[in-house]
Formats: sequence, C-alpha cells, structure tokens
Amino acid sequence: MTILNKHVHEGDPPSKEVAERRRRAVLARHGHSELEESEITGFLNDTAAVVREAALATVVKLNLDAGKHIETHLTTRTTW
Repeated sequence: MTILNKHVHEGDPPSKEVAERRRRAVLARHGHSELEESEITGFLNDTAAVVREAALATVVKLNLDAGKHIETHLTTRTTW
C-alpha cells in the first residue's frame, strides 16, 4: 500500500480482466457490490494470486463460510 492507500503490484501489473476481478472482490468487502456469497467465494479459485488474496480478505471480513471452497480448491487443483 502507498500513502494514498493504493495497491502497488510487485513486477508487472495484472491484466485488465484480473484487475477487474480483484476490484469486484474488494468492493464486495466494503458493501459496494451485489455479488452473491457463492460469487465471492468463487474468487478463491481464481488463477490470479491478487484476486485470491482480495477474495480471502473479503471472506474473512464478511465472516463467510468458505472452508469448503478452499478445501475443494486445494484438493482439486493439480498445478499452480
């Protein structure tokens, strides 16, 4: 985070699609989204780490039950 409270990426910035998915996860955390719980927890399985990180923070803040989603993700994913 910077002084202006903006996220700074290490290395190359993500694609527009990845940035949009991350933005949606962050907005859901602050109540500025109409995403369903299943959509939010679905971001836990995203291919981009920045999206998964934002989704996990959202799940924790909103106190959602995402254990089964994380567990499924960890047991079914074959490559990182």
